[in-house]
Amino acid sequence: MKSVLTSLVLCVFGCQLHAQVTFTLSSSPGVGNVPYWVTTADVNGDGKLDLIDANINDNTLSVLTNNGSGGFTLSGTYAVGNHSGSVVAVDVNGDGKPDLISANYYGNNLTVLTNNGSGGFALSGTYAVGNNPFQSRRQMSTETARWI
Repeated sequence: MKSVLTSLVLCVFGCQLHAQVTFTLSSSPGVGNVPYWVTTADVNGDGKLDLIDANINDNTLSVLTNNGSGGFTLSGTYAVGNHSGSVVAVDVNGDGKPDLISANYYGNNLTVLTNNGSGGFALSGTYAVGNNPFQSRRQMSTETARWI
């Protein structure tokens, strides 16, 4: 028994497993000019993570919904402030749906878009902040986050 346990411990601490992983392109939907930041959230409530990217040169956010087969479809593009360098998905109004916040570097503001429940978004407001905001990333799960 001691030799089996010793072998197991040595294998756990000394074995290296090598695996070859290959990825295949499943979709390549177009987004805005210079996609700079990406985040994930289930924006349409289907249980699949969708993609949201901040397009820094055309001041937009692109929402790509997950088709369930490893591909994504562009479902909407939304205007935000000047030089949108980052985006975060979090429920800002307590309705259980992820909303979007864009940090707009040259606009010195944040743009908040609220989720309509089907994966579409509407402008909730633009809020002045300090000079050159960049990351609006929150260090919490979008499933448990709630802004009050």
